[in-house]
Amino acid sequence: MLTLGLHSLGHDTGVCLWDEGELVFTMETERLTRVRYETRVDAALKAVRAHPSFDPNRIGRIASSSHFRRNILDVPQPDLAERALISERKLHYNTVSSMFGRDIPCTIVSHEVSHAVLGLHEAGWRDRTLILVNEGRGVFSRNALYFYADGRLQLVDWNLMPWFGTGFGWSSVGYLVGLGRHPGVAGKAMALGGFQGPGARESAALRDVDPCIADLSEPDQTQQADRLLGELGGSLDFDGKCRLVASLQDLFVSAIIGRVTEAVGEHNAQAVALSGGCALNIVANSALRNALSVPLFVPSACNDAGQALGAALYAQMFVDGVQPGAFALCALGDPVTPETAARFLAQRGMSSVDASPQRVGRMLAEGKVIAVAQGQSEIGPRALGNRSILADPNVPGVKERVSERLKGRESFRPLAPIMREETFARILPGRPESPAMLFNFDVTGLGFGAAAHVDNTARIQTVSQSQNPFVHAVLGEFEPLSGSPALINTSLNSGGRPICLTESDVFDDFPSGTVDAYVLADRLVVAS
Repeated sequence: MLTLGLHSLGHDTGVCLWDEGELVFTMETERLTRVRYETRVDAALKAVRAHPSFDPNRIGRIASSSHFRRNILDVPQPDLAERALISERKLHYNTVSSMFGRDIPCTIVSHEVSHAVLGLHEAGWRDRTLILVNEGRGVFSRNALYFYADGRLQLVDWNLMPWFGTGFGWSSVGYLVGLGRHPGVAGKAMALGGFQGPGARESAALRDVDPCIADLSEPDQTQQADRLLGELGGSLDFDGKCRLVASLQDLFVSAIIGRVTEAVGEHNAQAVALSGGCALNIVANSALRNALSVPLFVPSACNDAGQALGAALYAQMFVDGVQPGAFALCALGDPVTPETAARFLAQRGMSSVDASPQRVGRMLAEGKVIAVAQGQSEIGPRALGNRSILADPNVPGVKERVSERLKGRESFRPLAPIMREETFARILPGRPESPAMLFNFDVTGLGFGAAAHVDNTARIQTVSQSQNPFVHAVLGEFEPLSGSPALINTSLNSGGRPICLTESDVFDDFPSGTVDAYVLADRLVVAS
């Protein structure tokens, strides 16, 4: 039986396809349309229908996040589903869908639950796992706490965090410091906190904001937040913006640690998982992991890009009784293979040589900037080596070239490093590994160069030989030649666009001459 997962409404839409508990295809729509935070799902649905494993007659269940387009899902009495999931806070609602011209069992899963189950899956379905879903806005909450024990998932609390402990707090402050209104504001704002420490005046003002702005029923909550925060901010200079963000970060971390550690004790939890957009806050993730006496898990697609996956995981486990299997960090879309790369290069009339790790590692040690597209793409928003720009972090001017000129990013935003697990264990002994780039580390004096933030921390990705044999081998060549323990690893996309998926995307975003070379599967193209 096939299970089709669907997230068709809101930003970061996408689909996934499972066959008896095995993930066979997943796609975030923005990778196809090249529209960041894509709200339509049509292109992803077309892609899944073209996949060899897709057979409409074998689809035994459609699993949809509770944010869905009614004209696509086509379920009877959709208002009943909304009432059950929003007003009654049910975990799911079973119905039927006529999506493919026949009635197919359909499970609509609460937005919050889709996040929670993805976190639970990352934790390996451990008994007595506590899951905090924290974001800007779900269907009935800004944050919700779930507990999984004895095979049962239950909601134990909601709207448990103060307003400054939510994604809404981050988006409000991000707007106040001039970063606009869009789903990526929070991530940009977080970078400012590294330039200053928290301020007593800023912290007090943030604490005193009327808590009713976190109430989902408040119709003018954003305007109210603007007004109240504006009383503090007015016109802020750069240092003032940084102090405000650092103050929010400090309050956010304290709120997360306080409530989660309290809940761990209340429920005798044996593991904790984080999900929702706030789980991309690496400072909070790292502080919480250090504060806990139990393991912490964060899925790579903890933002809304994981909604389709979470809905499908829930339906398989809790409705159909099928234990879903693990899936790789890089499992999105169709792969860039030696065959597709060779065909693309022939069509473009481009010459290439073998992309051996020795050759690529040597070029990186010589200061070259290289775009890499190999295999399937990363699930979620982090570049993990399959759609990455790689560079030596100790080359003068590399941050300005890669981050600001190539990618058009703000100057205050940091770049991140990638390093081999064994190198990480040697220079940061005893620290937990970070394969999905979701934790930060103090790298003072360790030679990370432009891959470290202004506060001497870095969002490290650790890579093993089994996870990514090519990048692992490249690092093995690069390290002794350069003396650097890590490479810069930033996502393969130009300013304002999603991560590249295909070979064509790479050259659309980075025409010849913008980077020094391209790795397409097993081929290396040196820019002219």
